[in-house]
Amino acid sequence: MKNMLARFVYSLLTTGLILLFMFSVRAQETPDLNDKTGLANYAENLRKKGELDKSIEIFSKAINLDPKFIIPYYGRGLAYLAKGSFDPAIADFTRAIELRPDIWAFYVNRGHAYLEKQSFDQAIADYTMVIKLNPREIMAYLSRGVAFRRNRQNDLAIADFNKTIELAPDFPGGYFERGILYIDTKKLELAAQDF
Repeated sequence: MKNMLARFVYSLLTTGLILLFMFSVRAQETPDLNDKTGLANYAENLRKKGELDKSIEIFSKAINLDPKFIIPYYGRGLAYLAKGSFDPAIADFTRAIELRPDIWAFYVNRGHAYLEKQSFDQAIADYTMVIKLNPREIMAYLSRGVAFRRNRQNDLAIADFNKTIELAPDFPGGYFERGILYIDTKKLELAAQDF
């Protein structure tokens, strides 16, 4: 139990540090082309401004400097995902997972790419891994429920939407998605309660 708790805390801290890096980067006018972190910061700022192609180019330069530096794989994957380029996004998230399989954010975003490709079984597997790594991550339950709904596994979808609502009763996403499922299954009175 101690070992499992230690792994969970380590994973949580690592995930937090990566997300902190991704969301707190400073603007940089001219990055040092030999500084992988500076390049990743610059690319992340470009991604946030919607300059996706340029950010992909700069993230790639950071990867070329250090192929084991996970930040640019994750950032480039997010840029590809935003562009709707799901196969390269999946490849980047997969590489990030290979380097750090304990970080749930990588699985969430790869799951989103699989969901957009309608590769429901792969999306479900990724969201299930997120739940294993972080059992209180509501977006994993919500997204897995959407994948189950689109895959016509309605009982499993309802269970995930209910879990989303249980974990976050003030979050409207669980009610909305459950209501959509109720409409799809002609349970209009139940749908009306969720809307």
